[in-house]
Amino acid sequence: MNQSTNNKDVDELEQVAGTAEDDVADRIAKFCDDEMLYGDKSLLAVFGPMIVHICGTPKKYKVCILTL
Repeated sequence: MNQSTNNKDVDELEQVAGTAEDDVADRIAKFCDDEMLYGDKSLLAVFGPMIVHICGTPKKYKVCILTL
């Protein structure tokens, strides 16, 4: 096996590995989006109404950091 054939094999392997890594990263990003933003048990669904209430009633919640 010569050097150019070996380099070609390594390049092909790196391309396949890079594609697999991209696919895994995309799946993780989708999972995070789903868990944080969408669905009945997402963080946004659970805490969103409370945040809207706190930000919408600054007279009741006078701590500045809560209404920023």
